Amino acid sequence: SRPVPTQILRIINDNDGGYPITTAPALILSGGSTLAQGMLTFTAPGGASDLEVGKGVEIAVDVREIEEERELKAVRWNNYDYARARIGFIGELTNRKDKPVRMEIVKVAFGERPEAGQGAQIEMLSPYDPRLGSEDDWNWWHGYSWPWWWSRFNGMARISWDITIEPGQSMEIDANWGYFWR
Repeated sequence: SRPVPTQILRIINDNDGGYPITTAPALILSGGSTLAQGMLTFTAPGGASDLEVGKGVEIAVDVREIEEERELKAVRWNNYDYARARIGFIGELTNRKDKPVRMEIVKVAFGERPEAGQGAQIEMLSPYDPRLGSEDDWNWWHGYSWPWWWSRFNGMARISWDITIEPGQSMEIDANWGYFWR
């Protein structure tokens, strides 16, 4: 199945009283009409919280991830040969709305430090870093029994893009990386 963007309302707690925003249901209104509802989480003074308000069904997403190259015996370590696979990622997003849409796109990649276009930010992170996915996400890698040699060659990266797509327009994002396997 294709990914469906999530519409997020980012709430910044900059109230003058220095009070936190407590966990509670939130109702989003505009011009006297209900737009959405969701659950707002605790937000400390000066902090920010993301409130999910719906799915971005007017944004079409097509994602392709392909193996571009495989090099057998790319590295020899501790009397074992390791192959390197080069992976290419392309995401195409189309705005079907009648106004521009600002989007934050996040891709998690396993292996060597990725390269990415379109002004992407790349961070190499610990597999337990919360920026790899929220506690509510099912992140299979947290419970996976990684081979003893895995982290000798491979890491985990968070690739993020912050883009704006004009009405009726499409945009392509891309990244590539390699990973080692035995």
